[in-house]
Amino acid sequence: AARISIIGKPNVGKSSLINRILNDDKVIVSPLPGTTRDSVDLEVRRNNQAFILVDNAGIRKMQKVRETTESAAVIRAENELRRSDVILFVIDIAQKVDQNDLLIAQKVTKAAKPVLIVGNKTDLLAPGTAGDKYFARARSRFHALYFAPFIAVSAASGKNVFAMLDKAQEIHSKLNAKIQISRFNDLVKRILREKKIATSDHRVFNPKFISIESMRPFFIKFHAKSGARMLPSDELFLKKRLTQELGFEGIPIFFKIQAQK
Repeated sequence: AARISIIGKPNVGKSSLINRILNDDKVIVSPLPGTTRDSVDLEVRRNNQAFILVDNAGIRKMQKVRETTESAAVIRAENELRRSDVILFVIDIAQKVDQNDLLIAQKVTKAAKPVLIVGNKTDLLAPGTAGDKYFARARSRFHALYFAPFIAVSAASGKNVFAMLDKAQEIHSKLNAKIQISRFNDLVKRILREKKIATSDHRVFNPKFISIESMRPFFIKFHAKSGARMLPSDELFLKKRLTQELGFEGIPIFFKIQAQK
């Protein structure tokens, strides 16, 4: 079962989201043994789907150590991120994205896991305001999470809360797909024909062949004449195109370039 972690700074509504899920009539919940004091693992079953929901919410233990709540949340989140299959990164859509959100976003990016950005508290947006404007503004602050889809939810009204979980499970299951390597090589070469990609040593990037090193995290290895990296903007272009072509929304892609002897 996918291990889904709800991460975010204090007061973005993580506890409310979890309570909304657990109090649904169709949900069967059983706490898992061996849970630590810092987070509770709950096995959740709904619509014949089972997943593990990790409740990192409302933990204030570290406040006793001279820590601000925010940095304590970051430390706890960091430990949990390593064990997650999918991260639900929750922000308060009614507030501006702040330094603490950006700090947690940094940790989420570093964890190299599938991510869904959740804009909670849509019920607090003034009636008639276009939510899209808020989402676009929030979205633009998380550059490194370019691959992560965005979902607007309301723990208070229940809007999209289960759509959020379905989306998380859908992202998780994509990594079980078998990718045919010859087709994958064709796809990458087609993209490289569409746009010439430059390397740091001013050559055109033209790998001899491409292999998939691992699925979790999704690591692509390019076997090329030189080990020179692509220019950052070109690398981002290629990652975005592959995300699009593979239907890998929510999944970070990593590149490794190996010089052929």
